[in-house]
Amino acid sequence: HNLQSIKPTPKDKQCFDTLRKKGCQIFDDENERRATLTEVLFEGKITPALARRRFIGNTSYHDDGDLRASCLGVDVIYYVQEVRCEVASAKSEPFFEAIHYWIENVRHFLDKRGSQDRENVEKLNFPAVIVLHCGPYVGIAAAVYGDNPSAELLCCIPLQVHSTNDAQLEAGERAIAALRVAIHDLHRRYSTITDTRGPRADFPFRTFYKDLNGISHQFTYEEAIDDK
Repeated sequence: HNLQSIKPTPKDKQCFDTLRKKGCQIFDDENERRATLTEVLFEGKITPALARRRFIGNTSYHDDGDLRASCLGVDVIYYVQEVRCEVASAKSEPFFEAIHYWIENVRHFLDKRGSQDRENVEKLNFPAVIVLHCGPYVGIAAAVYGDNPSAELLCCIPLQVHSTNDAQLEAGERAIAALRVAIHDLHRRYSTITDTRGPRADFPFRTFYKDLNGISHQFTYEEAIDDK
């Protein structure tokens, strides 16, 4: 979802304004900051439900809130948030920590499924949205699992923005709008994601072509023509 061109709704703009007002506060308790972020995103319709703080797989580690969907009979994280009271207020790096939670959930899924539905599992690249909230900043990242896990920070939104800084305010509103669209799309599609995907997640290339009559013809890759 294009951060440069998406058009925020009035509700998105209101949510960002609320997030600026509440997220810039100084919190003595990290739990309060986490609860504030969770409530603002839910009440602003950015998340379809309240992100719950839960344990990851069979471990004793829990995140700062996540949303899950059932896929092939196993719950999969499609949204996870990591919160710090202020920047550098903890020993661990929040982005790495959130990535580890997501990867551990992927491992848990693969352990649960084993060799069952291998063809469908190979189509699943475990897409997820990661939100980081540290002091007056909110970061948004995306994660997918192809032949290797990949996570990228897409933007960082400063909440301490002057009311006359229109460019920064508009960028923040677009980021919140894109976050809403991405989360709701994953929520809606995850349960049937393997039915609608074509190629394997670790080899995302077409294995068919359509002729002029719209009929699909399958083919198999046997060798590389160019060594690239």
